[in-house]
Amino acid sequence: MIDKFIEASPKISPIKQGASSVYFELNKQDDSSLMTETLARVYLEQKKYQKAVQAYEILILKYPEKSSFFADRISDIKILQQNNN
Repeated sequence: MIDKFIEASPKISPIKQGASSVYFELNKQDDSSLMTETLARVYLEQKKYQKAVQAYEILILKYPEKSSFFADRISDIKILQQNNN
């Protein structure tokens, strides 16, 4: 069976220029399940302050026991944002 397949020399044809692509979008509800402290830190290191603040706000809702820590991080980011402007 495999030999017959190889003898037939099947080929994959290239995608045509006008062919449509498939795109996936995450809605806002999905973002919260993917949010982690590491991602929030990465946003901060990349100087994406608004995204970092949003990340920590999501984390406050996700982990209420650490809300004071995340709130401190948010205020630190806002100070950083003001100093960089």
